[in-house]
Amino acid sequence: MLLPDFTLQKRGSTTIWVQRKFADGIFVDSLAVADLWFEDSKCQIVKDEKKTKVGRLTVRIGEKEHLLYLKQFNAFSLRYRLLSLFASSRAFRSLRGAAILRNAGISTVTPVAAVENRSWGVLTKSFFISEEIAGGKTTDAYWVRELRPLRGREGKDRRRGFLRDLAKLFRSLHGEHIYHDDLKDANILAARDKAAGSVAFFLLDLEGVRRYSRLSKRRRLKNLVQLHRTLGRHMRRPEKLYFLKTYLGSASGDRMLKRRLISKLLRQTHRVEVVKARQAAEARAPIN
Repeated sequence: MLLPDFTLQKRGSTTIWVQRKFADGIFVDSLAVADLWFEDSKCQIVKDEKKTKVGRLTVRIGEKEHLLYLKQFNAFSLRYRLLSLFASSRAFRSLRGAAILRNAGISTVTPVAAVENRSWGVLTKSFFISEEIAGGKTTDAYWVRELRPLRGREGKDRRRGFLRDLAKLFRSLHGEHIYHDDLKDANILAARDKAAGSVAFFLLDLEGVRRYSRLSKRRRLKNLVQLHRTLGRHMRRPEKLYFLKTYLGSASGDRMLKRRLISKLLRQTHRVEVVKARQAAEARAPIN
């Protein structure tokens, strides 16, 4: 499933899916060598790790300048490259994830292009390019910097409004049988909508977005755990309970159901924390 306003173009061994309104010839040519964007002195490197690299850069497309994010996915292992013969790239999956969300009426970043570089069918690297969300902050940064310092009635109302809308986002995702495999706070952008007097949310890291005919309770719980482990560490207990109450909607009146959900959430969060702590300890251990 792709967004209908995208066009497929080829440049040698490079495959490019680009939004039609950005299909300027010079821009498409630059996408074929997108890794050179990182060498531009004006490119701000946001992240540089083994699997991914992210840059932020203003790019001229036709007569206008656009502030774009370029995310490079590396083919970091031999196994990954071999499997790529039979699978689409993470960049293409990100574009597909954006399409799933858009078709369900759920906001995400605006995708500009997806690029695959292959040699004899083997993926060497891929890129996902999107437009910046003006004023967007990750939900943890928004909560800590914008909402938590507020005092009095206004602070309480704005925090509750934020949690209510965030819970509705989760409920909408799950109601549409959509699963995001890493729904932590850093993968949800929050931007203040002054006209509406509320906060709009936009999902990031879209390669793990899937739509199922039926979304299992295990996947629903996993999404709640991901947010509880991240944004939850900045929230007070009543705020966490308010989020869960709103997420459950009309079912929140069932005390037994609510208790079971809270119990499962706490148990699974503890399990994940133990596993993460063990992995971190093993990574720090000296190699003999």
